Amino acid sequence: MKFRKSAVAVVVMTALLGCSEDNLDIGEDNNIYPPRATEVSIPALNVGETAEGLYTYFDPNPTARPEGDTKYSWVNQNQEVLSSERSLLLLNEYEGQTVNFCVIPVAQGTVNKVGEEQCSNTRVVNPPLGERPEASNVVIDKMSPAIGDTLTGSYDYFHPEDTPEGNSDIEWQADLQAIAGETKSTLLLTAANSENKSIRFCVTPKTQQNVPIIGDRVCSEATNLIEPVLGSAPEARNVKALGEPFVGAVVTGSYDFYDEDRDLEGASTFQWKRDNTEIQGAENKQYRVLDTDDGTRLSFCVTPVSATGLPTTGNETCAPMDEDISIKIETPPTASGVGFTGLQEVGQTIVGQYTYHQLEDAPEGNSTAYWQVGGIKQDTCSSATNCELTVTKEHLGNSLSFCVEPKTLLGTPSDTSFCSPNTDAMGIKLTGTLEYDKDLIAIVYGYKESASTGDWIVAIDNQSGPSGDGVGTVQHTGNIYTIGVRDDVTDSNGNGVIDDYDWLTVGGQSVDARNFIGKDVKYCLSTEYGERCAFGAEEEGVTGGLYFDSNDATKRGIEPIRVMEIGALAYHRPLTVAETQLKDQAKMGALIPNAHEADIINGIEWALFNHIGLDTNPEIVKSCRNLYAESGDWYLPMGTRSTSYDNNFYENSGNAGVPEFTNNVDAMVVLTSEMVSSNGEPGYQMGPVTGWPVSTSDNAGIERRIYTNATRRNQPEHAQHGNFYALRFYAGPTGNTQTSTIETGGYVSCVKVR
Repeated sequence: MKFRKSAVAVVVMTALLGCSEDNLDIGEDNNIYPPRATEVSIPALNVGETAEGLYTYFDPNPTARPEGDTKYSWVNQNQEVLSSERSLLLLNEYEGQTVNFCVIPVAQGTVNKVGEEQCSNTRVVNPPLGERPEASNVVIDKMSPAIGDTLTGSYDYFHPEDTPEGNSDIEWQADLQAIAGETKSTLLLTAANSENKSIRFCVTPKTQQNVPIIGDRVCSEATNLIEPVLGSAPEARNVKALGEPFVGAVVTGSYDFYDEDRDLEGASTFQWKRDNTEIQGAENKQYRVLDTDDGTRLSFCVTPVSATGLPTTGNETCAPMDEDISIKIETPPTASGVGFTGLQEVGQTIVGQYTYHQLEDAPEGNSTAYWQVGGIKQDTCSSATNCELTVTKEHLGNSLSFCVEPKTLLGTPSDTSFCSPNTDAMGIKLTGTLEYDKDLIAIVYGYKESASTGDWIVAIDNQSGPSGDGVGTVQHTGNIYTIGVRDDVTDSNGNGVIDDYDWLTVGGQSVDARNFIGKDVKYCLSTEYGERCAFGAEEEGVTGGLYFDSNDATKRGIEPIRVMEIGALAYHRPLTVAETQLKDQAKMGALIPNAHEADIINGIEWALFNHIGLDTNPEIVKSCRNLYAESGDWYLPMGTRSTSYDNNFYENSGNAGVPEFTNNVDAMVVLTSEMVSSNGEPGYQMGPVTGWPVSTSDNAGIERRIYTNATRRNQPEHAQHGNFYALRFYAGPTGNTQTSTIETGGYVSCVKVR
């Protein structure tokens, strides 16, 4: 094989003023740019060659600097560096790998002397260019050998270009598995390496070169099965039973395995005996002495078994202990320094610690340790010296204590438990409702600082819902926070509540309910251990919230006002798509149907329902009747009372019992004409106080959002016959009513009697 060297000279593009001088002035004050490496590339790559990386060095400063100690690296597809030199010798193990060459240009001098790394395109390392060697006539001299024989393997080497043989790889195999360490042409057969196995001789030819070309491995035919040799049975020698002869002690058996034929040990068996009678189950090298052993003599017995040869099983050999077993009287042990390491804070793991003592210096045995929470003993730890407790929210409000009951190696227990002083678990709990205009309450446990010094934080700088839930700003300091800014205005229409109309009448507010909906609320307290925070959406004690991720029931944010009350009726906010899919996981009811369509506001998919299937399977009715509970107390509302409409079209489809009204003063239209609306303000997509989806009059298509209901037009001669009564939630005493086809999806606000 002929070797080639792929290389190119480095092109140094510099303007070296006075290049004949040895004392060139680098001009550090003018070196405002680092050097560059361009045109980085590599040649074709073949095993056996030395490849050299190609690049152009360039210094863009007014006075170009000479190249300094430029850094190189050859990197494969696993980001492993194969070489830090300009060149790379392509070894056999690189074949098939993809490789590139990288350059970090370095100029002489000290200022801005290191440029950015530039890398070549990757290339695959190809096989060597020369012909591969071959091995033939691979044979073993004996095909029916026996244990103790020496086998010799032989083969013929050939190379098409007459390249001499190098260090070809030799391998002996037993049942197709390589025999470790056997790399010569001869093999001594032993019971350990060949008994009950067939042997093969294999060779992988290599040429005699700096980077040899490797040929294919070729193996001989396998020998006949090598039979075991009948010899001597194995023996157990120097059998001993060691340990203290006391109840509770752990005694240990020992022995030496011996086989005249040098067979290796197999699965020898053990047995402990009490006065020469086998102890049931005591079949290991170690045995813990029991009370029933008191006054008896224990013996350790071994039946040796070899892994090879014949016979494989020897005679049982036993050795008694030096003394009979007795009971040793010990002073009960004690413990001092009982405490724990770590901080007893929610989320932290604390570990018990103690110092063991015993008057006669008896070693420690299986001491018992456990934790007490609120004075109640918890599960015993598996190890007294590594007894851990991970502090959780459930521990808050309780004291914690680590307890240990020391025990000697012989099993003598302490007279009492030794416990650390009680200490309070530390953490923060939040309770309340994750709903606009509802309260959240912070309760602080264990810290010195008061809950009243904590800050409530919400990301109100945007109206992007969950996707805009960023760092946030402080909204309130104290232990109780009313979510939102509803109280920034007063009741201007005299209906007894602050509603969307009150807010929009005042006008000019830059932050409203929409800035809160879908966000989480964070409470942070500065403690002596640093800032500690709790998130409303993660707290079990915080109810409510709007679920916005159909794939994750742990994600929730601030929801709009859930229930609006007007007159004798209560109206429920529309659901999200996620809530209809998560169902019971979102605590909305296991049998509510999935949404038919979605409308996206604040990055939240809101559920829309249509009236398709009204004659057979009105899912829109089930969206209310199964809200929270099957056939509960929520109904699909009636939109109006009129002789032109079938006011409760679904009376015979599960909606019988819907709250009725004598006139439209109590109808759903009053909910929008007095409380929930955009008041016709362009751009409003959610009620500024209620957070409910609303309509606008900005002609952007948003005005088409409707709230649908159970009321259907029943005038065959009318053009809208068969359509459903619908409400658009913006200004006007009629709430901007219209009708919609059965295919039109709309929001649903379920109703019940207050």
